[in-house]
Amino acid sequence: DADIAAIAPAGPDAVVVPTVGSADEVHQLVAALARAGAPDHTTLWAMIETPVAILDALAIARASERLTAFVIGT
Repeated sequence: DADIAAIAPAGPDAVVVPTVGSADEVHQLVAALARAGAPDHTTLWAMIETPVAILDALAIARASERLTAFVIGT
């Protein structure tokens, strides 16, 4: 939350978040962006880094329209 609060006022095009493992985490991250005042154009990029996240990728992808990209961490 502190990192998102620090970057949101700058109005970035996207925020890359490491080790996203579930749709629930995406919901929490999107809520944090909203609380921090990130503009609507700021999207979320999720790093998918665990086997469980790979298997849950569809649910993660559908969690929010604000999530626009996956970054695969190997």
